[in-house]
Amino acid sequence: ATVIAAVASYWALVQAERRIEDLQFSDKSLLQATRLQWELDFVLSQVNVTSVWLSLRSHWRSEATRKQFSIFTQTVIDLANGMRGLTWVPIITDPSDREMLEL
Repeated sequence: ATVIAAVASYWALVQAERRIEDLQFSDKSLLQATRLQWELDFVLSQVNVTSVWLSLRSHWRSEATRKQFSIFTQTVIDLANGMRGLTWVPIITDPSDREMLEL
């Protein structure tokens, strides 16, 4: 009977430890997922800021120099370090756009 009680106690402890480990893993995973979501939301908000800037300046291609655009976008990138991992791959349908983008 003592052996059975010891085995039962051991099994209960092992199960309790597994539950604790599962809960800790879930908590850490949720925290990481939340951090990632916040970073993505912030990056997307900065992309939207750039988009609004471009839409408010309908003639930005003819008015803004590459240097002005670079200064503006560098400020946005500095605010959102996660943006450095984004890549913009535009769909080009107008040959004149291709020429401008490949400079």
